[in-house]
Parts: sequence; structure tokens; C-alpha cells
Amino acid sequence: MGSIYFQALPQLGFNQHITKEFRTLPSEYQGIGLRQWSIEKLGRDLAMLLRHWGSDSTLARSFQALYEAFQMEVGVNGNVLSRSYSELSHLATHSWFKILWQYSSSYDVKILFHDRFHIQPTRERDISIIDWFIQHGFSGDSLGTLNRVQKYYKVHSLADILCADGRT
Repeated sequence: MGSIYFQALPQLGFNQHITKEFRTLPSEYQGIGLRQWSIEKLGRDLAMLLRHWGSDSTLARSFQALYEAFQMEVGVNGNVLSRSYSELSHLATHSWFKILWQYSSSYDVKILFHDRFHIQPTRERDISIIDWFIQHGFSGDSLGTLNRVQKYYKVHSLADILCADGRT
């Protein structure tokens, strides 16, 4: 969006090198008053999520199905949106929830869902494979590779690959 402002500001009679702070500052405080579109989008997405999440509408069911698919793709249990975007974002493909996660992370907005909306472990003391890899020091490209393998074999937790004795 910065390049659009860079080209448009001279046409509006403003210096194109003006900083972002002065571009988005309201005019009553000597700024230009241009919108910051990422904040606007985050606000609209959160409003839509608050309006529909947990209801019985078609959009709510779609949101819940998309969120579940998003969780499975990233490969972790619990609230994905409360996890570190910078460490785990490469595990998710571009989607509505990934953009929501990015913006909420960059503006330090906490999005919490009730536990019933999260993928829960199937057994006691079970954890997702990706969480296990993170606990054992994997990150970056190696974690991405392991995530692709995990999705290929269609497994999510340690219980999916271990026998009842926990060894095999």
C-alpha cells in the first residue's frame, strides 16, 4: 500500500516522502488522515468473526470448518492464533485465518476461542507431532519439511504413530 501512497500523494498536493505516522495522523493533529488499511481489515474481520462465530448460521459453520482445516494444516493443538506467527506462519498456506493471524500478531491483538473449537488430543498426555518437534528444537525449514511429511502421512498426534506402549 505504501507504493500506492508514494505515487498518489504528489497528485494530492503532499510530499511523497512523508512518513507513515503523518500520513495516518488525523487532520486535526496536522496529519493527512489517510487510513491504515491493515487496521481497517483487522477490525472488519474481527467484527465479522464476533458476529457469526458460535452461531448456527452457514457462515459460522464455514468459519469453524475453515478454522479446523487451518489448525490441521499448521499441525498444532490448541489456539493457533495465540501462537507465534513469526515461528509458525510458514506452516500455513495463504488463507483468511492466516491473514487474521498475521494482523493480530503484528498489532498484538489476542484472539481466543473456547476450547471446544480447538482440536484436542485423543488420549491423555498426547501432543501433536509438530508440538513435539518444536519441543525438541526443530524450527524454520526443517519444521516445514516435517510438517509436509506429517500431512502426507495424514497423522496429527503422537497417538497416531505410536503403539499403546508409547515406543513404536
